[in-house]
Amino acid sequence: MARTSTASFATGARADLGIDCKNTEWFARPDEADFYPRYMTATSPDPSAVEMLYYSTMLAALDRYWRCVPTVSVPTAMPEGCISHATSCNAGSEVHDAISETLATQSLDKIRAKALELLALDQHRTVEPCLRREYRVCQSLWAAEYEKREYVTPVRGEEVFEVHTIHRTPSSSASTR
Repeated sequence: MARTSTASFATGARADLGIDCKNTEWFARPDEADFYPRYMTATSPDPSAVEMLYYSTMLAALDRYWRCVPTVSVPTAMPEGCISHATSCNAGSEVHDAISETLATQSLDKIRAKALELLALDQHRTVEPCLRREYRVCQSLWAAEYEKREYVTPVRGEEVFEVHTIHRTPSSSASTR
């Protein structure tokens, strides 16, 4: 899911969105492939294992996104009074089979390329704009909730980041890598 600036949905004429994030089909559960990953989930010291976790999860999340925010035939502009009434997600999408096939390869290069391809395609995809925004906002808020629980996700290219632990003894502190 692309990061969405909170300013894009919390200021100006669109400040009162009426978004409630209650569509249960949108929320990834811990046993689903697109559940929010944490770097600590990967047990290998090999960075490619972490990348595989992230890109596989991203591709699975894109599968859900394309099913829940389907392509429509007629483009519409974002209305001023945009309140989406989210509908059920489709069983599949025009990219579902390609995503499944790519994930089955277990090839980091292919999975990464497909995720980046779909992110680029989505920039020009015709969808209902209120539904797209509501989906993105809800995903961002849910991900922020997991981040708030003190799991820090490393960003590619960062050499050092702090790992917070929930239970600390007085003599221990957060470790740094």
